[in-house]
Amino acid sequence: MSLLTVDIGNSRIGAAFVEGTVLVDRFEGNSVASGRDAESRAAEVFDWCLDQTAIRESLDGLVISSVVPVQGDLVQALWTGHPRFAELDLHVVTHRSPLPMDLAIAEPATVGADRFCNVAGAMVLGHPTAIIADLGTANTFDVLVNGVFRGGLIGPGAITAHRALIEGGAQLPELSFCWPVDLVGQNTADAMRSGSFHQAVGSVIHVIGRLQEQFPATSVLVTGGL
Repeated sequence: MSLLTVDIGNSRIGAAFVEGTVLVDRFEGNSVASGRDAESRAAEVFDWCLDQTAIRESLDGLVISSVVPVQGDLVQALWTGHPRFAELDLHVVTHRSPLPMDLAIAEPATVGADRFCNVAGAMVLGHPTAIIADLGTANTFDVLVNGVFRGGLIGPGAITAHRALIEGGAQLPELSFCWPVDLVGQNTADAMRSGSFHQAVGSVIHVIGRLQEQFPATSVLVTGGL
């Protein structure tokens, strides 16, 4: 089966063309940081999907994973309103999708599509027992045990926490999240860079370590755009 997939996250919209389980081509759209509005970024991804239909011999449909409803609705409207796609399937990932794992979570309707896709990806890659970490606007850590999605943890991502530090500190300077020069900063800016970076890394290591204590002999898979 040949599919276009669109992944709509809080920070970025991306797309890919897959045949079966093989990634053939991918597109990484502009992030929120680019300053472009949601409509133009969604349209950019849709234009890439249009280009793919022109160069691919076959296409069975589109799968959308979205954690931003407004943008997901926009891509759906662009797809269903285009005559080229009238006969092609459109599937939006939810807890009711035909997922390869069982669910043992409360209120599955409230779980983000990205988390379902991450856990399903672990299953497809041959890891029925795994910890899946997705590092982005939010850091999510999901637990898969013998093919059953057991739940997970959600916390602020590295850049989200870094931005909160700057916005909450009246005298703290504006600076980007980056790899620090030294562990111990000799001035406020370097201290912030080091603190944001090492707290972010340390929190990920800590959470994965605690999960491994509770769920030993698990694979650890890491994804995300940070």
